[in-house]
Parts: sequence; C-alpha cells; structure tokens
Amino acid sequence: LSSSSAASDVYKRQVIARCADMAEGLGLWELASEGYAMIEEKNPRNRVLMLTKMYEMAALRKDGKGMLDAAQRLVEAKPEGWMNRARVDYLRLLLGTQFEEASVSLSKVQVSEVFLSSPEAKSYLAILRSLSAFRLGDYRLAKAKLQEVTQPASLPVGVRAVMAGLVSKLDDNPTEAFRMAESIPSALLLDEELRFLKMAL
Repeated sequence: LSSSSAASDVYKRQVIARCADMAEGLGLWELASEGYAMIEEKNPRNRVLMLTKMYEMAALRKDGKGMLDAAQRLVEAKPEGWMNRARVDYLRLLLGTQFEEASVSLSKVQVSEVFLSSPEAKSYLAILRSLSAFRLGDYRLAKAKLQEVTQPASLPVGVRAVMAGLVSKLDDNPTEAFRMAESIPSALLLDEELRFLKMAL
C-alpha cells in the first residue's frame, strides 16, 4: 500500500510538472509559478530548482515582491551562494524595503568572496553599495562606490538602468547618464527600475 501511495505521489508531481511547463510555454507565468510551488512543497530535493523557476516566473510577470520572496527562499535553501544573497539585497533596496538589513548584509561581504563568484561581480557589488548609500542619504559614499564600477556592460539590464539613474543624480554628468539610459530596453524593466531609468532620460 505504501509503495502504491509513493508511486501515486510521483505520478502527481509529474503531472503538475508537465502542467507547469505547459503554462510557462503559454506565457501563463502565475499559473506556472503555482505549479512549481506545489512541486517544491512536495519534493524538497527539487527545492532550489523550483524556487529558481518561481523567481524566473515572477521576473517575467515583473513582480518585484514575488522575486524578492523567491530570492529570500533561495538563500535559505542555498546560503553559500553570494549572488543569491546579492539578489536579495538588490531587490530590498530597489523595492524600498529593509534598507538597513541590506546595508548590513553588503557591509559584511568579503571582496575575495565576490571575486570567486565571477569577474563581473565586483562591479555588481559596487552598484549595490552605491544604491544602498543613496537610499540611506549618504550621497558622497554613493558617488564614491559608483566610481568603482569598472564593467557596467556586464551588469543585468535592470541594474544598468539603476546605474544610469544614479549617475544622473550623483555624477553631474547628464550626457553620460543619457548615453547609458538610451540603450536600455524599458520593456524589460521592473517599474522600480524604470523610475531610475527615467531620471537619466
């Protein structure tokens, strides 16, 4: 009886997975996310993969809060990944929630840890620290951190939009800010990222 029940559970998960995958293919991202959430709840071994899919579905819906929730749960499931933690800090700062927690988190990051993550991660960290200082009203520090960005082209499109807005506010260089902003496709941005982009246009 127990083996029959286990087989039934596996079959149900397979059906849910197929339905979620189909929903994703049809652009029904909220429905797909619900399916991935059901799989994550029933099968902890697939937790990281399903949470990653939930994050992706929230990003496609431009649902910043949903992205933050999935990102925070990913950190709980895989705390050793620096980029997962950085994603949480970025969304906290972008959405205007938990500024202080994000600032403390970023202050604890070791540069060596970032370098091990990827060559571009140093620029990402610099932008996060600049955004953190900007949110907390320390514009001098925000400008200093902004100047540490060496590879802006390697940053995700939304982060580049934020950077363009910061440059327009902090660097007294509207031409450079506009040059950065005009190449960024606004259709890909969260509403909060779009606000930064409009600062530079």
